[in-house]
Amino acid sequence: MVVIARKNPLDSMVASLKVIPPALTGGLLIFMTILFFVGVFVPGFNDSLKLQRSTFANFELNRLTFYPMLHLSLLHLVMNGWMLLPLLSAFELQNGTVRTGIVLNALGTVTGVAYVLLSFVFFPNSSVLGSSAWVFSFLAYFSYQESKHTPYMTISQRIRIPTIAKPVMLLMITAILVPGSSIIGHFLGVIAGWLLALGKLRFMTDPPSKVVLFIESKLSRLISLIPSQIQYIRESEAIELRKSSTQPGGGLLPLANLSSAASGGPTANLPSMPLPRLNPIRSGGSEPVRTGSISVADAGGSLSLPPVTGSSGILSPIPVSVVPLSGTIEATAGSFKGEGHTLGDNQV
Repeated sequence: MVVIARKNPLDSMVASLKVIPPALTGGLLIFMTILFFVGVFVPGFNDSLKLQRSTFANFELNRLTFYPMLHLSLLHLVMNGWMLLPLLSAFELQNGTVRTGIVLNALGTVTGVAYVLLSFVFFPNSSVLGSSAWVFSFLAYFSYQESKHTPYMTISQRIRIPTIAKPVMLLMITAILVPGSSIIGHFLGVIAGWLLALGKLRFMTDPPSKVVLFIESKLSRLISLIPSQIQYIRESEAIELRKSSTQPGGGLLPLANLSSAASGGPTANLPSMPLPRLNPIRSGGSEPVRTGSISVADAGGSLSLPPVTGSSGILSPIPVSVVPLSGTIEATAGSFKGEGHTLGDNQV
């Protein structure tokens, strides 16, 4: 497991360029690059596949599939690919290659259908293309997952914003820095990502594992052609990975140190955290021993408990459950009690 890095997210994006992405992520980036150069040399190619009002009127449903993979310029392609790479890699490594492809198609369809329907009323002559909608969808998905463990992020001592609002902040920044960007398209992407995180798109994104395994069995010869350096995450592996993502710490924003994968870490890109080890006890005894420090806080202040060390002996970690009882937080397997409602850095 990888500890989420408490540093600039740009560091993770730079680090992601140093490792080989998993099969679908890398293949998608290559395919988007090919489509871009086709659009450069073939007049009218982008116009035939971009998303616009006529998608439904002329029954041009192929536009719903291709519009996220088209780009207007090389800079447009590079920036979207750079943003999408760590997000999609993290999702694929945790959910499997085939299932990630299903999710990509569902997100593009939900965002595209909503945009076309709105275009009939508000912007009948506009059209969109580009994978930024996918970027905002995955940002929203991971931000929602992170909000379960860290509801707010602190900007200053007096300013806190909901963690789930991270993609909305980026949307506003993008709108300022790139005036020609589609604010509506980006926002619809954010909504699609939240719906995915809430499980509202399961009818589109969650086929039975037996179906995915059947598809993989039919594609086994093609899958075997993938070079060993490129990770293809089979459904049988992804089942266990998805189970682990439901544990505390799973599904956080993928700000892991991706560069560790270059040294051979098997799950270096997974957006999850190891469970904190709190209140180990001495084997064969009942004396609590706690390493590190824990802050128990309430609205009126905080109580910091210094590290406590027990007598010598072999230490073995045991799980800790935290139960709020009438304004009191009690570590049932530990050795402290304090008034308050939240734990500090060490959350269990």
